[in-house]
Amino acid sequence: MWFTGSEYANLAREHLDRAEPHVPDGDTTQAITWLHLAAEAAVEAMADAHGMDTMKRHQRKAKVAHELYEQGVFSVDLRQTLVLLNEARKNANYRGDDIDLEGRSTEGLYELIDQAVTEAEEAT
Repeated sequence: MWFTGSEYANLAREHLDRAEPHVPDGDTTQAITWLHLAAEAAVEAMADAHGMDTMKRHQRKAKVAHELYEQGVFSVDLRQTLVLLNEARKNANYRGDDIDLEGRSTEGLYELIDQAVTEAEEAT
């Protein structure tokens, strides 16, 4: 079942709400997992609203996120954030590796993704 833009925006907010308690409590695996899902859903919402196809693929979503930023649809560029969170999520959840956020904080990532989710909600 494919969602509409507004349904993706709602889903993005739900995922972001799930991430929120894990940002300050230090459960980085939970935080990055939900942040990644929130960011992807926000991109899906905006892509749907602007007739763009992500093909439901991680790398395509990152490319579309950048295109939406370049077009002025998003005020933030989520391309590198999506790639970073996807790799961190896979490392933590599938391999049990330490999480490398390349010097970024979960707080900063939360704020960035919150901005994108809010913009997706307003646009759909």
